[in-house]
Amino acid sequence: MPIATACWPSCRDACRAPDHPQFPINTPTMTNTPGQELPSVTIDGHTYLIDSLSDKGKQLVSAMAAAQQELNRLQLQAGITQTALQAYSAALKDEVGQGAANSGPNFS
Repeated sequence: MPIATACWPSCRDACRAPDHPQFPINTPTMTNTPGQELPSVTIDGHTYLIDSLSDKGKQLVSAMAAAQQELNRLQLQAGITQTALQAYSAALKDEVGQGAANSGPNFS
């Protein structure tokens, strides 16, 4: 079973940044087959219509979609949290700077 290397799933298609973390993947890709309206999944270069999968296969595709959606949500939340952390850090820097200007150096 081949293993590929790609950027994080949220930017895999658009990102070509060499500095992004890389990780091994072997995740089926869910797409619409060209010329067909039915969704399909590509696994190791073979494309299967989702409607042709067994019930278990359909459940697994559904679970993968839910997991990808949750991963995307968590990545967004991580970005929001990182932004908040930076804002808190900047506010603390300002607070410490103001306190030092008002009271002189603190060597404790």
